[in-house]
Amino acid sequence: MSSGESLNQLALTLERKTLDLIEAGAWDALSAMMAPGCQFVTNQGILDKSQAMTLMQGLRLKDADIRHLQATACGDALTVSFELSCAEFMHGQWQSRDYRPRLSVWQKQGADYLCVAYADFSQVASA
Repeated sequence: MSSGESLNQLALTLERKTLDLIEAGAWDALSAMMAPGCQFVTNQGILDKSQAMTLMQGLRLKDADIRHLQATACGDALTVSFELSCAEFMHGQWQSRDYRPRLSVWQKQGADYLCVAYADFSQVASA
């Protein structure tokens, strides 16, 4: 396995675990994967960790699928770009299941990687 393939596998494992925790409603475990200063950027604005957790708890996320994942490393940071398709509930309605671009940044802290930033480039359909 090449270095790039190894990074992509690590990134896929982190992203898949995150999605699985959201789908399962395992909020404490999900919070533990996020750095205290984690920031989310969405069409709803810039969210801190607490606000992001509240947003994710309301999504009713299910049937998540990842494609076109690409990871790069710089020092202790792992940057992951990918497209995500899922069922998610926002603004009183289910959103499009089209694949949409996402970006996450993970930082190695001790033995674990923690999410320090996440960007959702989806266009939100409003009610």
